[in-house]
Amino acid sequence: SRQLMELSGALRRQVESRQLMELSELEQEIACSDGIDDVFSRVEEFVENGAVQWQDKLRLVLLYCLRFGPEAGRGLGYLERRLAEMGCPPDRLPALRCIR
Repeated sequence: SRQLMELSGALRRQVESRQLMELSELEQEIACSDGIDDVFSRVEEFVENGAVQWQDKLRLVLLYCLRFGPEAGRGLGYLERRLAEMGCPPDRLPALRCIR
C-alpha cells in the first residue's frame, strides 16, 4: 500500500510539473474550437512557457497545424522559430513542414 501511495504521489507530481491537465484542456480546445485566433494565443503561451517540455510543445503545434490546415500557416513559422528557441531539437522540426 505504501508503494501505491508513492507511485500515486509521483504521478501527481508529474501531472502538476508538466502541466498535463492544462495541456489536455488545450488539446481539447484545439480539436473542438473554430476560433483560430484564440487557440493560437493559447498555443503561443504554452510554447513560451519554460516549464512545458519541448515534446509537449511540439505536440500542441502539430495538433494546431493539423486542425487548422492552411489557416495555421499564418503563425506556424513563428511557432516553429519559438520551438527552436525554446529547446526543441532541430531534427524534430521538419515534422511541421511535412504536414503543412
